[in-house]
Order: sequence, then C-alpha cells, then structure tokens
Amino acid sequence: MFLPPPVVPLPQTVPITEAPFVGRQEELAALVAAAAEAAADGARIALVTGEAGLGKSTLLERLGRRLERDGWLVAVGHCSEVDRRRPRGPGLRR
Repeated sequence: MFLPPPVVPLPQTVPITEAPFVGRQEELAALVAAAAEAAADGARIALVTGEAGLGKSTLLERLGRRLERDGWLVAVGHCSEVDRRRPRGPGLRR
C-alpha cells in the first residue's frame, strides 16, 4: 500500500535585516554632503578607495539608498576583471 509523504509545515520565515553599518558614518555624511553641494552648484567627483573587504561597496550601497530615498536617480557602474578587456565591458545598472 502506498502512503503519501507526510505534510511538514515550513518553518516561519525570518525577516532579512541589513548588515550592521559600523564605523562609516563620517564617510557617509561626507558623501551625502558632496551630493548636496553638487545639487546646489554643479558636479562633484568622490573617489572611494581602499583594500578589499573594508566596506567600500556597503558604504556606496548605503549612499545610493539614501540618495534614492531623497529623490535622486542613482546609476551604478560595474566592471569585472573579465569584462574590462572587452569593448563596452563595463556597464551601468539601475
């Protein structure tokens, strides 16, 4: 005699939370201020550099979310090691 497998309820889902953002508040404030200055009187360039794993991507993701919340259109460029050798390899994502 064939019995169907028992029905096992799925566990409750746990909401995804943001990773902690520690030690970058000053840098975020400086980038937000540069964006405000650019909006007021022209373009600005902000160069974010550092060793791998120090939080540059997280900092820029936070900046992007903050600016989007404030009504900015945020465009993000991306270039991988593989794509950099091809014409038009780097691209923009929105």
